Formats: sequence, C-alpha cells, structure tokens
Amino acid sequence: MNLRSFAAFAVGILGSAAIAWFAHWAEVVARAPVPEQVIAIALPPIVVFLLFSLALVWNPVAGRLAPTLSFGTREMVAVASMWLFASVLSYSGGVPMLLHLIGSLNSPSMQSPLLERVGFFERTGFGKFLTGSEARDYEFGMESTNGVLAFGSVPWEVWIGPLVFWLPLFFLAATLAVSLVAVCHRQWSEHERLSYPIAEVAGSLLQIREGRHLPEVFFNRVFWAGFLVISTIMVANGLSAWFPLFVKLPLSFSHIDLVANFPFLANYCGPEAYSLFRGFFFPFMIALAVLLPAEISLTCWAGWIFFVLGTGVHFLLTGRTLGPTETGVTQFGMYWALAAMMIFVGRFYYLRVLRFALTLQRPPEAEMNGAVWACRIFLVSCGLLIAVLTAFGVPLEAAVLVCATFALVVLLAARVTAEIGIPWLVNFGGMTTLLPLHFLGNAAASAQGIAVLAVLSVILGKSMTYSPAAQTTTVAQVAGSAGLSPRRLVALVLAACLVAVAASAASTLWSNYTHGAQRESTFRSTIRGSLADAGERIERIASSGSESGGAIQPVNKFFEYFLGGALLVFLFAGLRLRFAWWPFHPLPLLFLNTWLMSRLYISFLIGWLIKIAIVKLAGGNFYQKSKPFFFGVILGQLFWVFAWVLIGAAYYLVTGRQAPATNLLF
Repeated sequence: MNLRSFAAFAVGILGSAAIAWFAHWAEVVARAPVPEQVIAIALPPIVVFLLFSLALVWNPVAGRLAPTLSFGTREMVAVASMWLFASVLSYSGGVPMLLHLIGSLNSPSMQSPLLERVGFFERTGFGKFLTGSEARDYEFGMESTNGVLAFGSVPWEVWIGPLVFWLPLFFLAATLAVSLVAVCHRQWSEHERLSYPIAEVAGSLLQIREGRHLPEVFFNRVFWAGFLVISTIMVANGLSAWFPLFVKLPLSFSHIDLVANFPFLANYCGPEAYSLFRGFFFPFMIALAVLLPAEISLTCWAGWIFFVLGTGVHFLLTGRTLGPTETGVTQFGMYWALAAMMIFVGRFYYLRVLRFALTLQRPPEAEMNGAVWACRIFLVSCGLLIAVLTAFGVPLEAAVLVCATFALVVLLAARVTAEIGIPWLVNFGGMTTLLPLHFLGNAAASAQGIAVLAVLSVILGKSMTYSPAAQTTTVAQVAGSAGLSPRRLVALVLAACLVAVAASAASTLWSNYTHGAQRESTFRSTIRGSLADAGERIERIASSGSESGGAIQPVNKFFEYFLGGALLVFLFAGLRLRFAWWPFHPLPLLFLNTWLMSRLYISFLIGWLIKIAIVKLAGGNFYQKSKPFFFGVILGQLFWVFAWVLIGAAYYLVTGRQAPATNLLF
C-alpha cells in the first residue's frame, strides 16, 4: 500500500466514524432536524457534502503541499464506497434501531394490555435484551452533571451480552443482501446494461483526470450552471425557514378542493384522487427523471394517474373498493413476478454461476470469479438465517419463506436503484415478514413464530431505505468503472462497516444514557407498531382455538389480487419485448399505491417532458452535453440539504435553541 492509498484509507475510516457519530448525535444531542434522507438514502447528502469538501479542500491543498497525497479517481471511489456503507449502517434502520430494540423492548412503554393478554413477552426469551432497571436507565437516561453524562459512566458492560448475541445476526442479514447484489451485478451491468442513474451522478463527482486535482465535472460550466440554479432555490428557501419574511420560492401547488367538481374522481377513485390536484416540484427527482430512459419516467408518472383512475373503474365493474389492503396484495404479486422475470432474463448466467458455486470449480472467465464467490456466501448466509429462525421457534416452512422474501425484497430494492434510482425505498418496508404471513396464514406461522418475526423485522428491513442493497448497487457500478480491485474494495468496505458500527453504537448509547432513548420517538413507534400487529395476529390464533395448523387467510380473495398483480407485470414485460412501440416499463409498477409516488409523479412528468423536448428539438448529442447540468442540480441539492443541517447543529451548540426545520429534499 503506497502513501496515497494509505491516506485514502485513513480518510475513509475517519469519515466513516464521523458519519456514524454525527447521525445520532446531531438529532438527539444537537437537536438539529435531521430527516432520515440526509443519512440513509442511496446517495446520502452527508456523503455528497463530504465528497465536495474532499474535492475542493483536501485535493487542492494536498496538490500544492504534498502531491502524493492528492487523490485520483480510484482513491475517491474507495473513500466514497466506505462512506456510503457507513451511512446506511449508522442511521435509523441500522445500529440505532437495533440498540433501541435491545434497550427498550422490555421497558414499561412497550407494554400494552393486548401484548400482556397474548403473552407476547414470554415468547421473546430467545433473544438477549435489557431488563428492569437497565431498560429504565436507557429509556429515561441517567443522572449527569451539567446535563452531559461522562463517557465513562455509560454502563457498557450490560451491553456486551446483547451485542454479542445480536450483531452477528445483524451482519448476517447485511452479508446476505450484499452478496446477492454482487451475484447479479455483472448480469445487470454488462449483459442487460442498465442505466445506474445514481452511480452515474456519483461517478461524475469522483472522476479525476491524471495530473489534475479536481473532478473533471468541475471544469464543466454546464455543471456549475445547474449547481447555481439549485443553490439559488436552496439558499432562498433555507433562509425563508429561518427568517419567515424572506422570499420563498414555491415548489408545490394544491387545489384539492377542485376534486369535488369531478363526480367520478370524488365518488369512485378513492382517497388518492385529490393527488391529481396537487403536486410537488422536487428538483432532485426532476433532474433524475431526465437521466432515466423515457419509458421508465413515463411509466412512473402515467402509472400513478392510471392507478387513481383504475380504482374508480374497478369499483364500477365489481362493486368492490380497491383499498390499500387489496392493492398491497396486488403489489406482492408484482414483486414475485418481477423477480421471476429478472431471473428468467439472466437464467443462463445465473445457472453458470450457481453451477460453479456448488461444484467448487473455478470459472474459466476471471470476471465471473467474484460472482461465484458471492453466490457461495449468499447460499451459506441463507442456510444460516434459516437455521437461526428455526432455532428461535419459527416453523421451517415459514423460515424458508422469510429468507426467500428477504432475498426478494433486497433484489427488488437493488434493481430499483439500478434502473430508476429512487433513493427512498419506503414501499418495501416490512415485506420480509408480511409476505410469508399472507401466504401461510397466521396459524401456520405459529404464535411463537409471529412473535419472533415481529422482533426480527427490525433487523430484516422494516424499511428498505436503510438496506445495504442500494449502496451495494451503486458502489459495485462506480468501483467497476474505476477499475478498483474487488478484493481491495471488500476489505475497505468491511473496515469502514466495523468502524461505523462501533462509532454509531458509542454515539447512540452515550447520547441515550444522557438524554433518554425516549427521544427516539420514531424508533419507538416503529417497534410498537410491529409488536401491536403481532399481538393481533396471535390473538386471532388463540380465538381460533389452534396454536398451529389451519391457515387463517387475512385478505379476502388474496390469490385473486396476487395473481392479478403478477399477470399485470408479465403483460407489460411481454408487450415491451414483443412490440418496439410499447412505451411502458414494468418496474415502476412496484410504486403504485404508494404515498411516495403520489408526491413524486409530477416531478417525473416534468423530467420526462424536459428530456423529450431536448431529444426531439436538439438531438441526442445535445442531450449528452446537457447531462452535467442535471448532475449539478442533483449534487447541488444534496450538498445544500446537509449544509443546512450542519448550520442547524452549530446554531444549537452556540445558542442552546433548536434550529427551524429545513427539510429541503423530499
């Protein structure tokens, strides 16, 4: 390892620790409003801000004083990869959520008459959690001097046993997710040639030509034009949040009262009909939509409109409402159909990888060796996860289905990142445990199994926003383009993950013992929601008089809606393959009936119109030359989102007063 590589490793490690520490400290201690998208999305603003700092401060200074320490493309990619994984492990669905589960599960605030009635907590003896006074100290904090608990006063010893028990399972789930994406990456990148929009944007900030110290895109005036446009909006609206009299540039409209003038929409199209009369202009998503294939952005915005209208048509034809439960089951069918379609398209490649993985043979192509090893790790991880679930009391068939569903959701989250780039994967949240229960029924999963899955859902992806699937997808593409060695990349990322977990745990425990974990209201409500749902399911089993066997079907006509969703995906995919003129893509169908798409569809529409106008009026060459403008818009918005969070944290430290919320991303 030369001096430049060592410097990149050191910067990556220090940055990973800083990201992990800041994620919890800023929100709980500094009381700075930190939206979850700042830390944990596929391209986190905190990482973009630090990369800007690295490019604009470190590289120019090092280039003048010690040129051997100035980073090139490979070093920038290595550092960015470490920081991306550190961010996803250190926020909401990562280490802090796990610690909240361990420390608060047995606290009085988690108790409820329903859970006591079904004996829920008697079924959680499979795991190690804080109890009694230990849980109370964590929930309400410990006595401290001047409001700050000494770091050495934190009772670290009570956490050794629980962390030794839970962290291996935490890393097992992450390993399963990362290895599965690694298996698929070459097929997606080289054979199907997906667009990877997030990787394209991130890569523009990391490409540094030999002999230069700044990213190549920084020498492009078009990039800075986009950066200036979004900076004007972000600075104005940020100042408006702090000073209400300052001018605010509106990025939304609402005329929802007009829905009453359209009887079909008002009477038959459900509660989401109002979304057709209000909209949000998210510059990040508008610019991202311009970078997407037109068929994807078209399906994103048109699909939402067709969905709203389709609910009314469904009611007129069947007399039944199409509510969230029915459309949710329809989405389940879409998930499995899309996974089947992806596997079918790459079947020859995946079968070769699987054959070499199982026979322990070395593949003839060196490029396939990484996928083969990833496949072996994936298979071992699946076996271990199933073994753990059955040891905890989950029936074997349910354990197998949970593992398969977790792999399915990881696969779809990665695919969405690779093709659409939507950085907030909320609609996959909780599917790992919901899908098996819908398939098997409550009783077939057993009361013990339901209790176990309610607890483990925190680790297995309550929200896929925090899954490493998105980061793995982006890192694999960027690192491959930069020619970074896979072995070196794995070593760097693993080191960053270990440091991030340690720093996140230290920051979370210290701040919670100082201020009380009760401040983590979002974590608490998430866990309580999982426990309440599990309690209702266990009570249903008890009322049926059977602890196991005899599936209870939770959704009327489950398989009718499930097959309907699957057939819709197969129809779109078949028409797309058969007819060149077919304008729709099946992947965005995953976002139908989601709050996310109800807010983003206008942005997709605007982005689609901009791209169509550029290509039709100015041609493909001009479109390629205009891309840096949209890179500037995306990276500029992410930069300013975190800049305002940092300003809010500094304001609190100086004045002791909480800064106004400046959530300027979504």
